[in-house]
Amino acid sequence: MNGTPAGKALTEDEKKLLLKQNVAQYAQMDRDAGNMVKQLLWELQSKSRNTYIQLRDAVPDGSVIFYDVVQGTSKLVKDLADTLGFGSCDDHRLEV
Repeated sequence: MNGTPAGKALTEDEKKLLLKQNVAQYAQMDRDAGNMVKQLLWELQSKSRNTYIQLRDAVPDGSVIFYDVVQGTSKLVKDLADTLGFGSCDDHRLEV
């Protein structure tokens, strides 16, 4: 999944595939770190925020994972990561 063209929303099938891929990524992380990433995903998708990220390159048993925004804004990802207490968040990297 490489993102969607500007203005095009993800389909339900694309969302399901993204969820499956994301679960496979955060499951590789340290359990507590993975749970925080899972919470971030839920927050991004809830309350009409309609923001989706694709996780990649999880550090096995670690607290770092990389991501790409596929729908929505990276500012929202950073804001929510800060609110949830992530150690750091930049344009493509999350650290719990």
